[in-house]
Parts: sequence; C-alpha cells; structure tokens
Amino acid sequence: METIDRRLASGWSTSGNGAHGGTMLTHESGISSVAGFLDTKRGRLFTVRHRPAGEPKRAVVVCSPILAEAIRSQRRELVLGWELSAAGATVARFHYLGAGNSDGTPEAMTFDGLVADATAVAHAVQEETGLPTVDFVGTRLGALVAAAAAAHFPGGSLVLWEPPTDLGRYYNEVFRARMIGLLKRGERSAGGKDLMEAFARDGVIDVIGNPLPYSLYETTIGLDVGDLLVAAGPRPMHAIQMSVKPDIRPGLTTLIERCAKAGIPVEATSVHYDEAWWFGASGYTFVEVESGALEAIPATVAILAGETP
Repeated sequence: METIDRRLASGWSTSGNGAHGGTMLTHESGISSVAGFLDTKRGRLFTVRHRPAGEPKRAVVVCSPILAEAIRSQRRELVLGWELSAAGATVARFHYLGAGNSDGTPEAMTFDGLVADATAVAHAVQEETGLPTVDFVGTRLGALVAAAAAAHFPGGSLVLWEPPTDLGRYYNEVFRARMIGLLKRGERSAGGKDLMEAFARDGVIDVIGNPLPYSLYETTIGLDVGDLLVAAGPRPMHAIQMSVKPDIRPGLTTLIERCAKAGIPVEATSVHYDEAWWFGASGYTFVEVESGALEAIPATVAILAGETP
C-alpha cells in the first residue's frame, strides 16, 4: 500500500507533443500522460489524459471537487489516473470552466455548467478510445457532477468518493471553513442572514482564498442527491466513504436504502481518512498521499475492473 504513490512517481520522460498541443510524458512502464486544452462551445477546458501502454480497456472521467477540496484532492486524483492507466484505462482529468487553468470566470459557474464540462470531456475521451461506455469517478461535489453526467452515458460504472448526502450540511461546512479562515487572519466574519445577503449581492465570497460563486451555490443547494443517482439509471455504483470510523454514516446509509427502493443498488466501502478537507491542503510533498488515498485508489481500480475491493 505504501508504494502506490512512489511506484509511478519516477521513471517519466518527455516524448514529444500529444493531442491538444500538450507535452506528452511517457513512463518506463509504457503509460503516458498529456496535458492540454479541449475546445468546447463554452470555452477551453484544461485536461490531463492518462493513457495505457496498450489498447484502452476502459474510458474514465474524473470529476474533481471545488474550492480548497480540489487542492486537497488533486494529488489523489493524479495517482488514481496513473494507477487506472496502468490497469489499462484511458483517464481524463480536467478543470471546470471558471476554475484552474480553464477558460471562464468563477462568477459564471453553475451546476449545469459543471455537468456540461464533464459531459464534453466524456464525449472526447469516448471518441478517442472508441469504447461504447464511459466510467465516472467524482469526489465530494464532483461526485454529484459525475452522477449527473453519467446519466448521458448508459452502462458505465459510477464511483463516488465521499459524496455529500445533504447539501445544506455541506455548505454549512463551507461557511464554517470560511469563518475559521477569517478568524485565523484576525478578521471578523458576518454570518447568517447578513452573510447570505452579501453573498447574493456581491455574487461571490472568498473561502480560504478560493472564490465561491453565488451562481454555483444557488444551483446546487437544492439538489437531491438521491434523485441524481436514480436518474443516472441502473449501473454499477459504488460510494467510498473517507472517515476515521469504519461504519457507514447514517446519511450515506439512508441514501443507499432510498436508491435500493428505486431499484438502483449502490455498494459502499469505508476507507480510513483523518485529514481535514478544508485545511492543510498543501501540507504533503510530491511523493506523499494521505492514508485514505492509499486505500481509496486501489479500491477504485478494483471496482472499475469488476472486482470486490
């Protein structure tokens, strides 16, 4: 387990230009990675594609979380891309429009826009591989994006990393993180009604150095996670809980039971994870991944290979 990150962290060399104008890196094992831009009707999406040494067996799209959680998850998703490509998959990771290196501004971000970005990337990777299905992996809010995008691609698997089951509670965590961040800087924070009025008026608030657009909040706060999973249709679905405690949390258990009643079975696995999602996101080095990642990554590779993690 401890060698997952280190096994593929070295042995890379530049091997010319790949698609979309990016520089391709090839590993001594034969897998490769290339970063570039994907042109869409809404703007250019920054993407990284991880390719297997031989013909791809699966096409996988990874949907990241937002804000500081995206920083916390970045390394984990990179290693996942390496491991899945080593297992024979073509994997696409990307930045949403309005975030990271992609075009656009945060103020224009909406949930439908995030889903459109994921869908565009999925169409591109499906065209590249020629495979009939696309699998999706999503983390935190990105899990909901993955579920909504998967509805457009029947038959593929859906893996949800630490999905929020209650958007009200999720945003309470966001606002709490914002308040703690301000207090650490010696600043006072408005809360409750005053905060929400300012949020709606200004169109964006800062959450630990990351802009949260009101348009994204407004289009996600009312989402029903169960409805999204049911709409994704019957397919292999697996939720991976990242928690100190091994027992599946009540919220996730209730969600799974609800989906089962609708004829949509969702399996669940819990992996140990005791790091804060919102703080300390840059506290690990290039070859270190938190303990939860070391368990979630091989579990996901096994799930997508049709094995029991």
